[in-house]
Amino acid sequence: GLGPRGEKLARKYLKRTGLKILAENYRCVAGEADLIALDKSSDSIVIVEVKTRSSDRYVDPESAVTAAKRRRLRKVGVVGIHAHLMPTGKVLLFGYPETSRRGTDSRLWDPKTGKFEASSVPWQNVFCSGHSLLPDGRLFVTGGQNRNGKEAGIRNTHLFDATSNHWSRGPRMRAERWYPTNTTLPDGRVLITSGNDRRERISRKVEVYDPASGRITSLRRAARRIELYPRMFVLPGGEVIRVGQESMSLTLDVAKRRWTRIAEQRRGHWEGNAVLLPGGRKILAVGGFTGRRAERTAELLDTSASSPRWRATAPLRRARGHANAVLLPDGTVLVVGGNRRGEGRQPVRTTELFDPTSESWSTVAPITTSRAYHSTALLLPDGRVLSTGQDNKYTY
Repeated sequence: GLGPRGEKLARKYLKRTGLKILAENYRCVAGEADLIALDKSSDSIVIVEVKTRSSDRYVDPESAVTAAKRRRLRKVGVVGIHAHLMPTGKVLLFGYPETSRRGTDSRLWDPKTGKFEASSVPWQNVFCSGHSLLPDGRLFVTGGQNRNGKEAGIRNTHLFDATSNHWSRGPRMRAERWYPTNTTLPDGRVLITSGNDRRERISRKVEVYDPASGRITSLRRAARRIELYPRMFVLPGGEVIRVGQESMSLTLDVAKRRWTRIAEQRRGHWEGNAVLLPGGRKILAVGGFTGRRAERTAELLDTSASSPRWRATAPLRRARGHANAVLLPDGTVLVVGGNRRGEGRQPVRTTELFDPTSESWSTVAPITTSRAYHSTALLLPDGRVLSTGQDNKYTY
């Protein structure tokens, strides 16, 4: 028929222009696309709708691709606000609930082939949740956004199994959480901190999930107000350290339920980045905002010192907040994206590399599109770095 012939011609044309065909007649809960291709020149996914006519005497084929159809095509993709590398080598991407009234859209992406797979839908909206891997390879996801669409959280947790590509319900937390942080402890349990409750106030409750029993318990004596999405790391001795958003760094002894002040940053790194460096004792804090101004500053903390103190190190070459920092296999730190004003204005496309040995920055290949608020980046098994997402008021 005419339709299949048109799609065949479209495939040939796309291949001639250098695109790689990833899928044909792709279907998911959001809809369908005739062709999905990879543009290797920009590492971009191209979603293609093919319309064929025997003649353009009466109407052009492109007129059949209406505004409503274009909106549906955009929904075939996914806004990768959240990304997590699964034990299968594939990356789970999820963001807004674009197509389902029940839960968030999610896809599995295979870095080897570039192909996407549709997954089941979580039971709730897990946009702006916390997530961490469990010892059995499942992803544990805490909280999300309340149905009213405000800055209020939910008590639900979810589990994602990449082998079956399926979401399931987990135990309910004591506190609602939106923008919480999960920290995997040495014994496999997960520490859950921060997040807005149903009244849009930051919860003081600190909880621990035990995957062996499937239960969540509250650490009442450890209760503390911690700003949203705290930067948390586990130190070699088993203590957990918080190095942001607030400038005062704290450690938590989980067994004793006790917080201890460690050191205060010289400059705040609000909506900046923190990375635990190789060896597990030194931490890099970089970028962020002071008021409305993006920062270039970077600082280092050596937690093994007798009296730990933050000290200044070489600043970024480009001021930025809302960036992403990725620890590379050679111990260097890649800082990707970010912006200088607001949530996405004045984007920064310069990519920078920090060498902890020389404490110096160098620039590497720039990104091809802006990646600011609600973007993410992660290290892939082959050494590449995936940069994705951003708030959809700016770009996908």
